[in-house]
Order: sequence, then structure tokens, then C-alpha cells
Amino acid sequence: MKINYQHPALEYHNPITGEYDEDMNENGVINVEAKYEVCSTCGGHGSHFRSDLDENTLIDGMREDGDEDGIESYYNGRFDQVCSECHGQRVVAHPILPEWASESIYQWRQSERETNAIRNAERRVGA
Repeated sequence: MKINYQHPALEYHNPITGEYDEDMNENGVINVEAKYEVCSTCGGHGSHFRSDLDENTLIDGMREDGDEDGIESYYNGRFDQVCSECHGQRVVAHPILPEWASESIYQWRQSERETNAIRNAERRVGA
């Protein structure tokens, strides 16, 4: 399966050859193969406990109140939400990037880390 993959590090050309890549369009998107993997957020269930609720406090409160129906509902998934990563599909597509794209992304991330480190150091000294 092919998917469109976009990242700020990919700027219309192959940095190794210096030429435009035929798999890239004018928006900096490359078409790459992808493989499906089980969603790491929900573990392949398609849903997970709501992140805005404190799971331990909720269960403790139900136990203190003697709310057996609430506890049963919790264990049956009534407080779950559709997974925010896979949107209930249970799998996500992971791109298989060409080596030049992986290297470009790595260099971009390295540059971002260095820029953030400089920015943080300047803030610490009051700049």
C-alpha cells in the first residue's frame, strides 16, 4: 500500500542527488510504501480509557459509594473513547521511508534540538 508522507525536512528534492524526486509533488509530500501495525495507543482494541478521567480516582470513588453498576460499566468499557491514534481501526500505517528521507528527517531533528538548546540557554541567562 502506498501513502502520502509529509515532513518539514523533505523539501522537494533528494538531498543526496540534488535532483527533484519523481515520487514527490510540489507540496513536499512523498509517496512511500507503508505497512500496517497494531496501534500502540489502544493495543489493537480500537478504544481506550478516556484521558480526561482519572482512572484510579473514578474506581475508588465508585467503591466508596458502593456503585456496583458503575464498576461493572467501567469494566465493560462504558467509559472508553474511540482511540485517538487509529480512530477505531485498530491498526495504523507506518511509512517505509527511503534512506535519503530518513537521513533528511534525522538531520532536521538534530538541527531542531540544537536550536531549542540555544534558545533555552539564552532564556536562562535572560536574553
